[in-house]
Amino acid sequence: MAKRVGARVRELRESGGIKRERLAWDCDLDRAYIGRSEAGRRLPALPVLAQIAARLDADLLDFAAPALSDERAALVRRAPGGK
Repeated sequence: MAKRVGARVRELRESGGIKRERLAWDCDLDRAYIGRSEAGRRLPALPVLAQIAARLDADLLDFAAPALSDERAALVRRAPGGK
């Protein structure tokens, strides 16, 4: 799980043109923490992941289920309580 979440953080960060240092600064985290998270050596706590998601203009579903098909992800988002 940590590797999948970390890979998704890196993918979203890089696709947004955000440097690791900038993400760490904006989320009040250490750059090394972001690096360990992206490498899959650390799984961020939910509040931290929510903070990272907000900065990357993503929602938590993007990290929890990155392998979902677009159609399934759309259904989950439309479900009560979905985003």
